Amino acid sequence: MNYKKKTAVLLGVSIVTLVLVYFLSIKKTIDLRSELQVLRKEKNAVDRVSEEFRFQQVKSITIDSLLAKQNISLNNSFQQIVLKKVTQYKKAGNAFQIVAMDVPLSVKQGEVAVMLYPLTVQGDFNQLLGVLDYVESQGLAEIVHFSFYKKKNYSMRKDYLYLKLYLKKLVKNN
Repeated sequence: MNYKKKTAVLLGVSIVTLVLVYFLSIKKTIDLRSELQVLRKEKNAVDRVSEEFRFQQVKSITIDSLLAKQNISLNNSFQQIVLKKVTQYKKAGNAFQIVAMDVPLSVKQGEVAVMLYPLTVQGDFNQLLGVLDYVESQGLAEIVHFSFYKKKNYSMRKDYLYLKLYLKKLVKNN
């Protein structure tokens, strides 16, 4: 074989060898590298989700501890929470009586469902103003309406002053 033929055969063999090497090893390496990059992205996404989950757990524990400090549990109804708060205020040295916590009224205002909780308290004017201020400052619900009225007990010949509150709580927003 002459020199030109040897060079052409060598060039052809080296091209075939390069094609075989590419398909047998280099292509697999490139595919594995791209798969590794996809897996790293997935791992980072899973790590972020697990970090977010841990953050939400810590946040949940913090909220639960705050609710426990306020003596509020998720099993209590809104009426129980209001009664506990007003009773705590009463135990702090205020002389008034909780007369009634009537059945809540369901009202629909536009697209919003609202519950109205009537609460009736008896005492003197300054104590009732203190109750009104306490309920408002606690921020348990919005005070929609309040009224003072006098009622006479004929058997004891005594007048009593009452405060009727209507507390509004948002229940559902469509």
